[in-house]
Amino acid sequence: SLAGNISSSLNTTAMVRRATISGAQAKGKVATAADVANNEKIVFDSAQDAGVKMAELARGLETFVSASGDIEGGTKMLRLLTEVAQASGADIGDIMRAGGFAYKDIKGPNREEDTQRLMAGFALQGARGNVELKDTSRYVTRFLAPAKQFEGDYVRNALMIGAIGQLSMEGGRSNAYEATN
Repeated sequence: SLAGNISSSLNTTAMVRRATISGAQAKGKVATAADVANNEKIVFDSAQDAGVKMAELARGLETFVSASGDIEGGTKMLRLLTEVAQASGADIGDIMRAGGFAYKDIKGPNREEDTQRLMAGFALQGARGNVELKDTSRYVTRFLAPAKQFEGDYVRNALMIGAIGQLSMEGGRSNAYEATN
């Protein structure tokens, strides 16, 4: 219905506005109407490209920014993490929340790529393991913190810790036979 479409559009705009304002405030800046309009266009274009509802991506962006405090990172990661969600069957909101925490923690020149790799790995673990990503996303920061203490690839370390977390939660498989059958 027309009323439903108008309401959905207003809700989407409100979510993008909140994400934009929150992200700007986290950096000590003030968001402008142009910033909101630009981010709304990014959400619209991303939704069109991915074939998903704009409200779903606006909610995902708001969730990412609440986890990371970074609106620029959220707009950069929107398409990448939507691809991960679609490929894995995970909820976009869950991917964006966990991705926001990861993005905040990951530094360096490959930040976007590393965040995408990490979320793809966590989504796969959620699909194959004992605990879905929606539940795992609450623990992402616990998986990320110790990953820095080990040598080697940070993303690989975090995924290893995530796999151990999968085994330890919800009656994880306790022997080689259970893990392979």
